[in-house]
Amino acid sequence: MKAAGVILAGGKSSRMGEDKSMLEFHGETLISRSVRELRGYVEELIVVSNRQQKYCFPGVKEITDIYRGIGPLAGIHAGLKAAAFEYVFFMACDMPFLEGRLAGMLLENSPGFDVVVPRIGSYLEPLCAVYSKTCLPYIENNIAKKCCRVIDFYPFVKVKYIEEKMIRKITDPKQAFVNINTQDEYRKMCPLVQHAKN
Repeated sequence: MKAAGVILAGGKSSRMGEDKSMLEFHGETLISRSVRELRGYVEELIVVSNRQQKYCFPGVKEITDIYRGIGPLAGIHAGLKAAAFEYVFFMACDMPFLEGRLAGMLLENSPGFDVVVPRIGSYLEPLCAVYSKTCLPYIENNIAKKCCRVIDFYPFVKVKYIEEKMIRKITDPKQAFVNINTQDEYRKMCPLVQHAKN
């Protein structure tokens, strides 16, 4: 199935104190790694950041939020608007262990659904999920009502939850969905990154 991939890199990184997308793990930035992992699983790659032409990856479209200052939901909205395909895989740029094959599996489960999202126990991973363009009017309605958590529009669309058992066939869910928010987390993560590459 042809689909787009969107990397969300427009956060303020306020807790980190520097741009998370440019953090380096053994010579590779988080944003570079995200682009590398998604190539081969999608036909179109888009980065949503806080300014256009920030990264200049060959063949990657860069856009900014249409609605500013409301968080990841705005990035999902902008990515869906910009994508050339009906189904779009979204990932946050600060997930160093997320593998492209997980994106591929989620996309394979997308036909017939508006959202395909991992669920680990009772916890959802809405920033590692597939969204269809059919979500746009519901997202826009929620933005107008200032209901800006990503999952707030889920009750209005058809959602498929991918459970931990299925995810384990692809990757380790305890690592795949780890994200980095602070310098302390980054320092603690570095040994894990080294271990994952060995």
